Amino acid sequence: GWDMTTAWAAAGDRGIEDYGGLSYLIALPMACPSTEGLELYAERLSDLAARRAASLALLWGLETLSDPTSDLPALVSEVDTRMRAARAAAIAEGPKPLDDGVRALLEDQCQRNERYREAQRTGRSGVYGVPFGLPDLDRVIGGLEPGNLCVVGARPAVGKTALALGIAADVSALGYPVDFYSYEMPRMELLRRLTCYESGVPQQGARTGDLSRGQMDAFDQAARDLAGQPLRVSDQRPSLSRLHGQIATSKRERGVALAVVDYIQRMP
Repeated sequence: GWDMTTAWAAAGDRGIEDYGGLSYLIALPMACPSTEGLELYAERLSDLAARRAASLALLWGLETLSDPTSDLPALVSEVDTRMRAARAAAIAEGPKPLDDGVRALLEDQCQRNERYREAQRTGRSGVYGVPFGLPDLDRVIGGLEPGNLCVVGARPAVGKTALALGIAADVSALGYPVDFYSYEMPRMELLRRLTCYESGVPQQGARTGDLSRGQMDAFDQAARDLAGQPLRVSDQRPSLSRLHGQIATSKRERGVALAVVDYIQRMP
């Protein structure tokens, strides 16, 4: 990445001209490619490379076929070999033998056993992954494990967003970094609902402003508590590729443990 402030501090007012001048430094960040979608760029490059390999194999075959003296069986065999190589590059890695994953499985199981025993010794629930914050659900599912995709489905207006917000708030309250992406509701309204969830203040009263002094005190304290939690909320509605890049960046930079998207049908 490129940071204008750092460059300026390192060069000083007089040395800035050695770097091409102020106008050059201002324009430079715009020319630096973002690493936000690095994995997607790599996939795209891999796809283009596989297409190029297939095109070269076909072109080589067509050019060689035009030579009447060429050995046709040998030509067909060579084209088949080259196309197989292109096909292998284009297709994702397939199934592997079971023995390839047995060691990783045993190591994972030992870690789970040790974590469960440690939870019993300390009186905590034996949840292996990130807890939902709902004890009954945690006991049945065992928490959220890295890489898992969990989908909440229900009829409209029965509380899907409320459940997702509650889980996000409870997970972040335990110290896990959480990102919440809303494709339906403005950020301010989400924060209001989160604060009502934490404070127990009725949402209708918060929306209309009909809160007693005691309710307002509870609302104020809950809002301040939320501000100190590792929970981030966005209503920018990024595309799927940008969302993937933002979550990957958040995972790398702050170790985000849970990303909530509300909701999938509204994604552009």
